[in-house]
Amino acid sequence: MRATEAAPALLAAFVKQLEAQGIELPERQYVAPGSIAVWDSEQLAINLQDILRGQPGEAVEKTTWPVPTVVVAQFAVQLVRLVPALSNDGPLQTVVPGEVEIGVSGMQAMDDADAIVEAALAIQQAHTVTEPGMGFGIGQVSTLGPEGGLAAVMLKVTISLD
Repeated sequence: MRATEAAPALLAAFVKQLEAQGIELPERQYVAPGSIAVWDSEQLAINLQDILRGQPGEAVEKTTWPVPTVVVAQFAVQLVRLVPALSNDGPLQTVVPGEVEIGVSGMQAMDDADAIVEAALAIQQAHTVTEPGMGFGIGQVSTLGPEGGLAAVMLKVTISLD
């Protein structure tokens, strides 16, 4: 499998698994260029982060003998949501979001983080994207933002390529 095959396979697997878990996903779902999603709306995006030699979690950057021929790709799975933000309703009227609505968005981010890890574990265990014996490393979940009324949870996944 090449990165060009792995990214859409990851996207399809995460969409299917998250929907099976009852997670409401944004309509916008795609494989994105660059290391972060284009933050212009709610979305689920897969971004290539790195391609490395070695196994997931054990990148090899120096010359060794025998030379490792396994190549892995690290992808970011980003689930971007709308969040409360400052608004300006006039020249002297700035509205700060209240703690209740901020708290709701905070809990949504935690729910998304839990769900994305649960989805990754299910995908890994079912060999949905990689065949048995191929590496599928599940990395950390991070939060991104808020910025421009959007925030995200991001999971890094590293998989073996052919």
